[in-house]
Amino acid sequence: MSDLLPILENDMRRRILSILSLRPSYIFELARFLNTSQQLVSKHIRALEKAGLVKKVGVEESPFGPKRILYSTSMPMMSLIEFLEDFVSEDSEEDQSDSYIKQLDLELKQLDDEINALKFRLKQLLEKRQQLIMKLALEQKIDLIEFIERYVKNID
Repeated sequence: MSDLLPILENDMRRRILSILSLRPSYIFELARFLNTSQQLVSKHIRALEKAGLVKKVGVEESPFGPKRILYSTSMPMMSLIEFLEDFVSEDSEEDQSDSYIKQLDLELKQLDDEINALKFRLKQLLEKRQQLIMKLALEQKIDLIEFIERYVKNID
């Protein structure tokens, strides 16, 4: 089994095995279904065949080109594939979880920066407000305490 793990850790090979476990197929069919090149599928088929997971189950003459070799899994593969998919998806879920946590952490830092910038701006605005209140009080020649009390009553 440990010899198979390096072979089966490749997503394309697992996808090929999934298809072949359902029905025998030609390289051209696999390439078209997987939206990839025949050369790439052929490379993966050779690796799977060498590992004993895939076998040739037939040859068909083609009037349009070379013979087509039909491939199938050499053993019932669905339970193995399902196990591997679960195993691999758990790893990728952990990777996704780590990535998601890093993204959330980054967003929190950005929010903290924005909050600090807003606090600084609020402090500036409050200082400016206080200066304007002082100017207004001096312009109107009103007792400062009386003016502030009147101003506070208007806010409430």
